[in-house]
Amino acid sequence: MKTIKANVSESVLISELDELIKSGEYKDALAALRGAEADYESVLSGSLPFMRVKAQILNLMGDYTNARKIAVYAYRQARSDSDHDLVARIQTEIARAELALGHPDLAQREYRDVIAAYRRSGNIAGIIDTLNRMAQLSFIAAEFK
Repeated sequence: MKTIKANVSESVLISELDELIKSGEYKDALAALRGAEADYESVLSGSLPFMRVKAQILNLMGDYTNARKIAVYAYRQARSDSDHDLVARIQTEIARAELALGHPDLAQREYRDVIAAYRRSGNIAGIIDTLNRMAQLSFIAAEFK
C-alpha cells in the first residue's frame, strides 16, 4: 500500500490520490484518504478539491450515499467559484452517485450542468466525456422501456 508522505501540500496530496485512482488502487486510495484526513483534518476540512476526490473515491468504493452527501456539500460551496473545471468534477460525482442510487433523471440533469460548466472553462475533453456518459444513460433508459 502506498502511503501519503507527511508534510505534503494539499495539491500534492490530491495529485497522489488521483494517481492511486488512475492506477485502479481504490482501496489504497481510500486508506490514504482516511490517513490524510486524520493527519491534516484542520487543513483539509474546507478544501473543495479534497472533497471532490473524497466523493470520487467513495463512489468508486460503492459508498454512493456518502459520496453524494459530500459532493452536494462541496457543490454548494463551489457553485459560485470561478474554477469551472472543479465545479464540473464535483457535479460529475453527484451524477455518478445519483445514477448508482437509481435516480437516472437526476443524474442526467447533473450531467447537463456539467457540460455547461465545462463549456465555460473551454474543456472540450470534459464535454466529450460527459456527452458519452449521457449517451450511456440514454441507452440504459431505452433498454428498460
